[in-house]
Amino acid sequence: MATFRPGYRVRAAAAERALVGGYGMGLLTYEDDRMGRTVSHSGGLPGYGSNMIWWPERRVAMIALANITYADLFTVNVDAFEAALGRGLLPAPRSIVVPETARARLAPLARQLVDFINTWDESVIASLFSENVADDLDFPHRRVDTEQVTGGRPVDLIDLVIRNGSEARAITQDEIGNRYAISFSVAPVLPLRVQAFDVLAEPPTEVDPDVA
Repeated sequence: MATFRPGYRVRAAAAERALVGGYGMGLLTYEDDRMGRTVSHSGGLPGYGSNMIWWPERRVAMIALANITYADLFTVNVDAFEAALGRGLLPAPRSIVVPETARARLAPLARQLVDFINTWDESVIASLFSENVADDLDFPHRRVDTEQVTGGRPVDLIDLVIRNGSEARAITQDEIGNRYAISFSVAPVLPLRVQAFDVLAEPPTEVDPDVA
């Protein structure tokens, strides 16, 4: 099971930050506007709290333990990261290599996903999506949310941005030139199925008047 969480904000002592992420296979993953890719999980029982957090791009991990019920140790670890970063104690981020096979794996799903949001054909749901997608938000509501973004106009796939072996952004365009990004991730099962997706309007491309 996995859920997708739209953008939200967490205030740590060091700074307000924007995150977008989701939960699956026992771990929370975030894209943080200051820290980059973040993987984390918290736990707790009465009288106890814990948090583990990893930053793969910097090859750094932190663990916090407390004898306080459900202590907010995610924020403690984020503050510790900020303090270490400010003192130059962390290694520079490294690029995460995208597997060469990722495009071949994800491109067919991207095309199917674009076709789906153009038709909302219920007959393909079982083969295209993992079971959690309807549980997270049913398809009638997803259709309403998507058409509020696209105006109900069909879109064409014009580009695919591969983020890693399981996540990508399908860039689409409608008949009047508006662009939309369909961000999606796949479940760790075979055959591949979409486990989360979101449709957002792309900001219009600014034209330099001195160049146009």
